[in-house]
Amino acid sequence: MSPSLRGAEHLVGTPRAQFRRHYSALVWAVLWLVPLLLAAPLVATGSPGAAAIGLVLVWLLASLPLTWFLRRHRMILTDRAIVMGPFAPRVAPTVLFHADIDASTIRTWSNLRAYLRAAELSAFESGEMITPLSRLGVTFRARRSGRLQDGRLVESDIVAALGGTIEMFALTGSAERFVGALTPLLVAARVPGAADVPRTALPPGRLSGEKDSHRTEIPGWPAPRPGERFEDLPPEVQEGIRRRMSKG
Repeated sequence: MSPSLRGAEHLVGTPRAQFRRHYSALVWAVLWLVPLLLAAPLVATGSPGAAAIGLVLVWLLASLPLTWFLRRHRMILTDRAIVMGPFAPRVAPTVLFHADIDASTIRTWSNLRAYLRAAELSAFESGEMITPLSRLGVTFRARRSGRLQDGRLVESDIVAALGGTIEMFALTGSAERFVGALTPLLVAARVPGAADVPRTALPPGRLSGEKDSHRTEIPGWPAPRPGERFEDLPPEVQEGIRRRMSKG
């Protein structure tokens, strides 16, 4: 049991499978090369001994904490929910209960990075840690979303007000392994259409990357409402967005 799930077993159930979130080679390269660049002046101007000690210290202080944090980004499938990290101190994992997932919208993709082009977003703006090098990805629509905080579930008021959300995330491994692990859990939870997931979610599809194409290519995406403004959103949704933005 992940430390972040302890005390919440009554909510999320027993872990059945685990998957690591995908991070591109570029991200890992930065984590390991930046300390080398920072230590370069020591190598150029200091003695060999001092340079070696400085290099080790910079690497320990810069790379190891970041590497540990990134490796804590994983997804755990339990018999009741999908729980997505990072699983780190003072970070609330996201919880999506199987009963809230629309099984008919579950899809796997071989080029999830194309979503960034279609939505005209950067990797940071996506909020999903999808990078220009992301490959395997999963999308589906969920009726509710929440976070684990102190052993209890705090439901997202924004998702509740909007009536649902599209979840998307990149993974390592194979689409077949993910679908094979998720399907029996959905079936056991009596999610409508769960038995058809292997047929509709596999093999992985491909996103075109054309502007706004994600709205029609990704099942479950809400139809755009022309002229919708921020002030047209429900008051509680506006307030939730303001709170998130104020936190940076």
